[in-house]
Amino acid sequence: MLSEHTAVTRRRGVKLAVLSSYTTTQFVSMLRLAAMRHGIGLEIYECLYGQYRQEILDPDSPLYRFGPDVVVLATHAGDLALPEFSETPHQAIEAECARWTSLWRTLAERCDARIIPHNFAVPGTTALGHLAVRTPGALHTMTHALNAALGEASGNAVSIVDCERLAGQFGKARWFDDRYWFISKQAVALDALPLLANHTVAILAAVLGLSRKCLVMDLDNTLWGA
Repeated sequence: MLSEHTAVTRRRGVKLAVLSSYTTTQFVSMLRLAAMRHGIGLEIYECLYGQYRQEILDPDSPLYRFGPDVVVLATHAGDLALPEFSETPHQAIEAECARWTSLWRTLAERCDARIIPHNFAVPGTTALGHLAVRTPGALHTMTHALNAALGEASGNAVSIVDCERLAGQFGKARWFDDRYWFISKQAVALDALPLLANHTVAILAAVLGLSRKCLVMDLDNTLWGA
């Protein structure tokens, strides 16, 4: 006999593809655990290391044969084509935004899936130091602007995980750990992966209509916002 949890999990089964530019083996395992807490059963397709672009652009790729309900695009700032410095930052940001949104459009055209991209956590170190914040053409500043541009361009079919905010909450010095990159090409430190997985699944749960709502009342039982 099925337990109540098992039955709920099977009713909310989701085919989820994880396309990434770094090693995501541990991240995928944590996604499964986070999803179970929401009563979501995941069938996961994980692309080969760094093959996210090829999977999206090839109409006969294993991604499309899998037929995902949701696609998580887990990429990191090292995949940006922005220069260290640009004399024309607006054009550079516009071109980079178009490069990523074109991948979203291709996904949307070729499979009926919700797209959940991770935006770009900005490394805490920059060659310009405090000058970066007043230098529009600095990579640090352009990456922040790109995140904002991608948010504006996301539309109804795309739900972005704000990795820049999560990295700031977790601590940039801990989120970025070069040891993990050089040892196993992991762009996010192991200690930060549970946080990233939980927030990714929280967005998935919202897409599925599983997010919780709260009624706020004052002491004399007046319901505000009704």
